[in-house]
Amino acid sequence: MTNLLVLTSNGKKEDFQDYFEEVVHRSLADARITTSGDETVVRAGGRTVEEFDAAYLSPSPQTAIYARVLLDTVHEDVNTNLEPSAFTIMMEKHYLFKVLSERKVPVPKTIALSTEKGLTNAEQSIEFPVVASVFEGFERESLDRVKDIDQLSAIAERLEHGENLMLVQESVEGELYDTLYVDGHTVSMRIESGGWMVNDDSTMNYHSLPGDQEDAVQEAASAIGGNICRVQTRGGTVINVESNPELERFQDISGKNVYGKVADLLKGGEKN
Repeated sequence: MTNLLVLTSNGKKEDFQDYFEEVVHRSLADARITTSGDETVVRAGGRTVEEFDAAYLSPSPQTAIYARVLLDTVHEDVNTNLEPSAFTIMMEKHYLFKVLSERKVPVPKTIALSTEKGLTNAEQSIEFPVVASVFEGFERESLDRVKDIDQLSAIAERLEHGENLMLVQESVEGELYDTLYVDGHTVSMRIESGGWMVNDDSTMNYHSLPGDQEDAVQEAASAIGGNICRVQTRGGTVINVESNPELERFQDISGKNVYGKVADLLKGGEKN
């Protein structure tokens, strides 16, 4: 018997019923980590995670710290869709672009800062127009295209050190794609509208990736060590990598068996 535990932050059901004999959905808030001596046990709804063959986690940005602790605890015992280190890289956006850049993945030139003082001499190190993203913790609060240093300073004035992080990135041109990556396989959507980055208002159509964008997606996933992720590219440049794959959306739009691909990965190698 194969069974799967699904832990989400929003109560959403994931459609894995056709691929496992038992699928149990629980809120991530219901999961409890108990440590006693040398033993650590993770329970959800009265059952230990180790009773399952695999666990599928879909945490919100607000629950990222707890989700990372849980992943660290269980990833050696059960197969999961998220590797702990890859999850951390995807959630910490300044770290994400540092890792991608160091691995020679094409990314926009990026500056990270936490106060307006961090913009000193910024014009000498980055070319306008730029895209400014403000984060509180792991959650993006705002995203703006900015044409000059005065506009950028007006946004930076609102930053609170210790509370906010701002990423400033050179704007890149080209077609925008949102791609689901699953263990070397890709399902891609071309974004017809919705601004510089993929958002809830984006209009998406199934479309194969151009060669340069396919290469960028594969390189990004390899760089962070992720088996399942969403990679957003523009003109062959990686502009974001997300841990939430939005499986239902990709399957509905593409007509591809997305859940089946993820299930195959989850049911893959046995844990020792």
